[in-house]
Amino acid sequence: MAGGIGSIARVYVTAIWPLALAVLLLLHGSVARPGAALAVILATSSVRILLDVVSFFGVPVSVPGLPIFLPAAVSSSVDLRTIAPMILPLCLAMTGIGSTNVRRFWAFVMTVAVFAGIIFGASRMALFRGFFIVLVYFLFQRRIVWLASVLAAGAVGVVAINANPDYLYGLPQAVRRSFIGVVAPSDFTDIHKSIEGSNRWHFDLAAMGFRRWTRNPATLSVGNAVRAPYVDTDTDLSYEEMIERAVNMGGYESGLWTVLAILGSLGAFLYLRVFCALGRPLLSILWHDRVSSPMLALAFIAVASVADWLVFSPLAGGFPTLVIPAMALATAALRDHKDGERQEADASAVAVKTRPLDHRMQGPP
Repeated sequence: MAGGIGSIARVYVTAIWPLALAVLLLLHGSVARPGAALAVILATSSVRILLDVVSFFGVPVSVPGLPIFLPAAVSSSVDLRTIAPMILPLCLAMTGIGSTNVRRFWAFVMTVAVFAGIIFGASRMALFRGFFIVLVYFLFQRRIVWLASVLAAGAVGVVAINANPDYLYGLPQAVRRSFIGVVAPSDFTDIHKSIEGSNRWHFDLAAMGFRRWTRNPATLSVGNAVRAPYVDTDTDLSYEEMIERAVNMGGYESGLWTVLAILGSLGAFLYLRVFCALGRPLLSILWHDRVSSPMLALAFIAVASVADWLVFSPLAGGFPTLVIPAMALATAALRDHKDGERQEADASAVAVKTRPLDHRMQGPP
């Protein structure tokens, strides 16, 4: 038997804890050394991605006790499609702000490894998300040549794959699945048959999300209750039963419909209000100063994560679980930075005012 109140609570906790953590960070958080924090995150993320990439090739990797010291270092091949797009903004930001050439080179290596993880993750949407995040980075850095080069390379790649889509059959299944998303439907290839079931599943979940959200004025406003009926896991479920079970548990596999169907318009408005309140100052300073310091790297990670969630939420994702804490962390870092500048300015002003007095107190030579 499976299901129960614990499964229901897990869904609501996933929706609420990012907001609670953001409030705690804004009220009591302090980011005194953002550079050190980013270095630690990059180190643990590196272990995680490298273990995932190695495990993709069928090499079992198990380091006893490692998750205790590096909580992010938990290897899973399926983990690639989820975690790689989340780590990519960090790696891109660190390529430009590393304090040494070694750190910048390592961040570049990890950027390449993350893209490999995205390709190995067997997710069409993860590939589009990774490409989108790279474009966002070059846009904020105002590196127009690099931005145009990435767009041109992407266009050439799409044209080349569509010129001979059957070439993808020679690639590993996970890699082939990642690139199928750029292949246009055609009567000359049947490569899309392998994802017809996945397409139907996501389309039906989205349709059910819209239907449940618009069921009546109450669900339109505050959403639907999550239900976790007890189901015998040994019983084979029909497709309709699997859809119904996923919907009852809030498993819409779409950020947009997860929020609207479970929390309603009020919940969506709350999330958007938080995005605007926290994101506007970060967006302004990031556009003005680019990614040029650890504090601005945190701002980029937050802004890129928000943009990624907003653009792709109709097609993938869930609650913005990591987006809101990232924004709160960057906001706290920005606040601490401004407070430090203000204190330095006040100290300088006091020093200037007291200098003549000190000179007079010394008396004539």
